Amino acid sequence: MPLILQDTLDLGYLPAADSLPPGDSIPPLADTLPAADLWDAAAVYGTQSARVAQETAETAAGLGPLAGNGWFQILAIVVLALWCWMIYYFRGQAAMCLRSLVNFKPEDKFTAEHGHLYNGFVNFAVTITVAALGIMVVKTVSAVADPQSIALLPRWFVPPAALMVAAAAAAIIVLQFGVLQLIGKLTLAEELTGAVVQTKKLHLAAAAILAVPPIILYTGLNPVWDTILGYVIIAEVVAITAAFTVKTCILFMGQKVSLLVWILYLCAVEIFPVSLVVLLVVKNV
Repeated sequence: MPLILQDTLDLGYLPAADSLPPGDSIPPLADTLPAADLWDAAAVYGTQSARVAQETAETAAGLGPLAGNGWFQILAIVVLALWCWMIYYFRGQAAMCLRSLVNFKPEDKFTAEHGHLYNGFVNFAVTITVAALGIMVVKTVSAVADPQSIALLPRWFVPPAALMVAAAAAAIIVLQFGVLQLIGKLTLAEELTGAVVQTKKLHLAAAAILAVPPIILYTGLNPVWDTILGYVIIAEVVAITAAFTVKTCILFMGQKVSLLVWILYLCAVEIFPVSLVVLLVVKNV
């Protein structure tokens, strides 16, 4: 007799389909987690974590996000080319300018002895100095500022920023010259103020001869050379400033003017405008 296999599985204990609870009976796990926008680096990575800016080709080379800009490099090369042309074309006047740093005769008489060509060289050299100053300021800001903040600036903004700094420096110099000439007319001391103006121009021209090459190198080298060139630039600026201060003191004493007036001139005309601009920039930055 054949065996008949029967299914002994009793399905009577399973509930009917219409009696099942609607939806998934397992609570969603995501509801127990905080929202993603509530997390911070300290909660995920620990309290010692810090956000690191993405390294770019400019920062890897030590140039900074501004100094590594191609247009900025072109501007620096243009200034260097103008400097080379100035040294070649005005080589005789440049040599006289450097010799005049240790010459203590009144500068208005000194420039009159060498004619209009020497005056043209001095004016052109002052322009080069102002342009190099704008480049150096942008490079310094690029080295010390927050890369994430600078990254928000468009790349085309860098050369105009250097030109704006140069324009601000030129405006300060023109203002100083205007104040000196006005004081000379009001006090009938035009000979003295004219000599001071020429002395200032002469030392700005000397700064163009001596300081422009290290400034241009300062914009394109790595941080190791930046430190060395920075000290070189500071030493040159301090030496030229000291020579200018001594020569103006001699000019005032030669005109029988009190040293108190000379100190007031330095504070009101030379120091106050520059310190005011630096203070405004530091406060806003």
